[in-house]
This record gives sequence, C-alpha cells and structure tokens, in this order.
Amino acid sequence: MDILYDYQWIMQREAKLYYMKSYQPDNRFSHTTNPLDIQNVAYRILEIAYNSTIMRAGNVVGHLTNSLLSYESDGAHTNLVRSLVKYAMDDTYGWGNHSPRYDRSEIDEAATIHDLAENETGDIPDNRNRDEVKKLQHENNYFNTFLAAYNPSMVHHSANIEQLLHEMQDKTSPEGRMLYTADKASAIIMMLTYDKIGLCPKVYPGEPTIAKISPFEIAMCTKQPDGSMLLSELWTLDYLYGRKLIQFDDTGFFTAIIVMATLIVHEDWYTWRENHYD
Repeated sequence: MDILYDYQWIMQREAKLYYMKSYQPDNRFSHTTNPLDIQNVAYRILEIAYNSTIMRAGNVVGHLTNSLLSYESDGAHTNLVRSLVKYAMDDTYGWGNHSPRYDRSEIDEAATIHDLAENETGDIPDNRNRDEVKKLQHENNYFNTFLAAYNPSMVHHSANIEQLLHEMQDKTSPEGRMLYTADKASAIIMMLTYDKIGLCPKVYPGEPTIAKISPFEIAMCTKQPDGSMLLSELWTLDYLYGRKLIQFDDTGFFTAIIVMATLIVHEDWYTWRENHYD
C-alpha cells in the first residue's frame, strides 16, 4: 500500500464530495498537496496518544495496580487535545504565531481546562443521548468559579478564555471550532491507537450506549467476526456522516489527520465512505 497515494486519493474525493454538496470551492482540502507533512504530524499524534497508555511507575510502586497498561484518563485526553490544537495552530498560522483574536496561551489554557468540569460529573458519553443543556449549564458554572481563581492582573486573559470556551461550545468562531473539532478528533485518534496496539475497543449493535445512533449507520459499519463494531470506525462514521462533524473543521487539518492515522493503523480506508464518493 502506498499511504501517501491513498491519502491524496481520499482527500481529493473528500474535496469533490464537499463541492457536490455545497457547490462552493473549499480550501480545507489543500492538505492534498503536502501528504508527507500530514503523515509526519499523524505519526507524532499517534505517539502522543500511545503515551496515554503507559503506566506511571508510582502507581505500581505504590501498590495501586500491577498493570503496566494505563487506559486514557480525562487528563490524557486533554493532553492529546492540546497537542492536536498546537499542531493545527502551526498548520494554520505558523509556528508560534497567534490567531487573529487570541494569543496561543489563551487557546492552550482553554484546551487545558475544557473538561475540568468532569472532575465533578465524570466523563459523560457524547452519544447523542446526554442532556446537552444541563451539561452546558454545569460547565459554565464550573468555568465561572475556576476562572475567578486567576490573578486579577490576568482578568483580560481570563475573560478571553471564558469567551473562547463559549465559542467552543457554540462553534461560533474559527478558534472555537478548532477546539471543538480537536476534542472530537482526539477520541477517534485514541481509539485508533488502541487498535494499533491490539486492544481494539468495540461495541455491539443493540447496546444502550449507542441506542440513538440510527440503524442505517449501524448497518454501514464493518462488523467484526463476533458481530461487534470498532469504535474507531463508528466514531469516524459519526464524524464524516452521522452528525457530519467534519463541517466544523474549517481548515481540513483534523480530517486529514484522521484519514492519515486510519491508513497508518489499518492500512485501508472505509468502504462506506468510498461509496459516498461515488
């Protein structure tokens, strides 16, 4: 398999598919011109995600566990999101450069604290079945309390961080959509990382956790020999087709990383998506 050739083929058809649906040219798919750069970024992202599975020695020495394998925590997820956002910023604005409305520290701080409200609630699955209004209300109350703990000299920055977090929730600015899409892409990247090391997280049709996913989408997903579906594929299907989260990827960077990481891990792209190209 020629990963770079396959990647270019896929991204060219993603561009064509977007044009057919919107009848508007789209610069999000300029990433077809630099496949080697995307391959290198995807490699680094997969290594960062893999680091989330490495158990810290103190957990074993302190008799908390004998396992050498660690599963992704909220903090590990945040580390991956921050890395994706950093590389997306580099890709969009250049190394070390700010966006037009926020400096890098503000964007990184928003990424750092975006899931801290889950310290109180735990991670609630984004499976179309949660109370979004209740979740947002709790997050905003938490952010108000958390941001009040910043030094008064940082009031301008903390106000910007709060604004950016709202823009992430509502997807109302390029920076907010970047954070939102990084959050969703990171979940796919982590599942691909588990696939790569042979853990292969999966779910079965009919499980309550996927009850709100349409039967049509379930039918599209590749079935494993035991009838299950890989979460990496199911969540990619949701990103590209189900909820069409790809629409929030303004630059196409995250879509490019998902495509390349899938080719690196599985050495193939999804038949159902190729059917969409036709």
